[in-house]
Amino acid sequence: MAQTTREIRRRRRGLWAALGVAAALGAGCSRPKPAGPLAPLNFSLPDAGGRTVSLADFKGRPLLVNFWATYCEPCKAEMPALIALTDEFKSNHLMVLGISAGDTPAEIRAFQKDFPQQFPSNYPLLAGVGHDDLLEAFGADVAVPVTWLIRSDGTVAEKAEGPQTREWFEAHLKAMF
Repeated sequence: MAQTTREIRRRRRGLWAALGVAAALGAGCSRPKPAGPLAPLNFSLPDAGGRTVSLADFKGRPLLVNFWATYCEPCKAEMPALIALTDEFKSNHLMVLGISAGDTPAEIRAFQKDFPQQFPSNYPLLAGVGHDDLLEAFGADVAVPVTWLIRSDGTVAEKAEGPQTREWFEAHLKAMF
């Protein structure tokens, strides 16, 4: 049964209130640093080719999960750095995942076809459209880009909202290893 807009807003307000209380209790006055295992890896999403990819398959590996969208210019600006980091940290078994917050697999394929030289993507691009629970769990339901760095034990090393530079990614990834 479809949810009404009012029900969705009420549910989101409750989630934001709970997150605010948790952040206030755990962080004091400083910016909260997520800790503990990240539960929402129990999602399966289609990749650009339409094949289903389970995020749980990457359990035990360090992850860089980047939420993006094909219409997002700052997201596109980050992609060359993510492509380079995929190769740079291969020996550390880093898995880079790009999850589009608003595109279907067909739209992601069209994006890749339109920009093959700029975005040859050597990491999986997954379609998160229609998975509001995943986007909410990772804080990517309001704006993109949002990036999570997750250690191999499943704990969160860092969450970044907004575009980041290659230098930022490198520094935080090196701190993870």
